[in-house]
Amino acid sequence: MEGKKHCEVINMIDSLAKKSAPLNNAAEPDFTKRRNAIKSRYRLAPEVRAVADNIIASFHPHLQEATIAYLLRRGTWKSRGCVVTGKAIAAPEQWRFLSGCDLALIINETVWQVLGDKGREVLLDHELSHFTPPPPTKAAPCAGPSGSMTCRNSARW
Repeated sequence: MEGKKHCEVINMIDSLAKKSAPLNNAAEPDFTKRRNAIKSRYRLAPEVRAVADNIIASFHPHLQEATIAYLLRRGTWKSRGCVVTGKAIAAPEQWRFLSGCDLALIINETVWQVLGDKGREVLLDHELSHFTPPPPTKAAPCAGPSGSMTCRNSARW
């Protein structure tokens, strides 16, 4: 479903771009080439969603109402020389507007294929643990709905 929405947005943008004339005669960047490079790096991951749904129901009930995009990332994925196994992202408001997703979990496809069932559960539980409810306060939060979540970097969703 999320992939379908994403494709509809991309198709709408493409059709608008074809209808509008360039503002000047300068060469325009090749957005299709960039988009294809991104598409070759990521794919939607229903198999990750299936495992995550069980973990959320058992250990992360605060995430049951969240709309989460699950992606597998292909190819080498390193940061500071270490393999990245996964990443939890609280979607910025522009992403939420375009995709309807509150959160995103990106999992390293190579790692996912090597892990057994238990290892996959541990990895997803770890990544889902980055999305925590905000601490209770007497004052209302300055941004986001009162039940907003935070990511490890304190991004609200």
